[in-house]
Amino acid sequence: AKAVAGPVTTGQASSAPPRWSSFPRARLGPVCPVPAAAGPPAPKGPPVIELCRLEDLKPGEVTRFADLDGLDAPIAVVIVNGDVFAIDDTCTHEEASLADGALNDYCIECPYHSSNYDVRTGVPDAPPATKPVRRHDVTVTDGVVFVKISADVAS
Repeated sequence: AKAVAGPVTTGQASSAPPRWSSFPRARLGPVCPVPAAAGPPAPKGPPVIELCRLEDLKPGEVTRFADLDGLDAPIAVVIVNGDVFAIDDTCTHEEASLADGALNDYCIECPYHSSNYDVRTGVPDAPPATKPVRRHDVTVTDGVVFVKISADVAS
């Protein structure tokens, strides 16, 4: 038998296109494997940063974190009623560190002009500050505090 390199014809001219079923079937070789990823895929979205052990934070105190990989601005972290909160540490009115202010219930008072930022929302209660600071999501896993940095632009 002779191998045919195209459609099988009967020798008669035809204006109809050849039927695909009349072509010889190609033999497929082994399928190339897709390379395995080196570990889990990189998370999309804002970075998640390991901050500290939960026991390193003291309820009622504001702790400042800066110069960590993934942080684009310093953050202030507090424990209030057993919950951990994180907001940007810099007042939006002046360049004051909120960690230098007093924590009153869910609010951090700016040490310069007494605007209070709610740690649950980042919103100030009164002038001179009028713009909120970013609020960051916090999770605690096995006693380690992680912060997911807000995708919003730092003020």
